[in-house]
Amino acid sequence: TALGEAPTMAGALAQKQCFIKAVECNPRIASTWNNLGTRPPHEPVRVSGTMLTEQQCYLKALEINPRYAIAWSNLGVTLDEGGIVQVGGVSFTMQKLSLIHI
Repeated sequence: TALGEAPTMAGALAQKQCFIKAVECNPRIASTWNNLGTRPPHEPVRVSGTMLTEQQCYLKALEINPRYAIAWSNLGVTLDEGGIVQVGGVSFTMQKLSLIHI
């Protein structure tokens, strides 16, 4: 796409597939996990046989780099009104996440 243009849905899906492949090649790069979470459509993705939500992608990035501010910011955008993160049917408060990752 031209600079400043939003990618088409086909383009967005192609980008997401590239990030999935990158994560499968090297799962220890926090920015790749973060980027995977930010790409539309915002539906669970299959990575190495496991279905992951965008929140789980951000949490993977934070597991690798607990001080990764962009992943914290992106995770914050996904919170519900009560400040709760839902991951695999389990609820976490930001306070619990902060204690885990810092």
